[in-house]
Amino acid sequence: MKTLKTKDIFKKGDLFDYLDPAISLLPNTFEEKKGTYTSVELGKPMTFAEMESQKPEILTLGDVYHAITSGQCLEDSWSNFFFVRNNKGNVSVVYVYRHDGRWYVHVNRLDSANRWCAANHVFLRNYSVGHSESGSVDILNLRALEKRVAKLESILETVLNKNLL
Repeated sequence: MKTLKTKDIFKKGDLFDYLDPAISLLPNTFEEKKGTYTSVELGKPMTFAEMESQKPEILTLGDVYHAITSGQCLEDSWSNFFFVRNNKGNVSVVYVYRHDGRWYVHVNRLDSANRWCAANHVFLRNYSVGHSESGSVDILNLRALEKRVAKLESILETVLNKNLL
């Protein structure tokens, strides 16, 4: 994979209309990424700290750039949130949205007091996701789902070993 310079990729031009000056707080270089992502609707209004307390995957600027350029980000003016590490190793949130055919890129601290609308999305690498009782995808259930799958696999193995089927 290629190493890319943040200032060469994230700059105002054909793709980006606005770049938050705080992007300078993120790493100067990043690895080019490939792959697919899961966009998870928040399901309820949340702050970044509330989102982060549910342990979303920490991504990179490479993930952000690839999700945008491969058409995986939502283009309906709702924000796409990516949890990334800043230059100090702390978690920041990059959020992007499309308006009038161009992308807007913002960087926010994790402790921002803003409460974000339930229709915004957090991005994860393409993994299975859980669903809330309301039926919407819900990042609250990701870890619980993994534990339930592991428990079911264990029960199935016990049943098969005892020839109970």
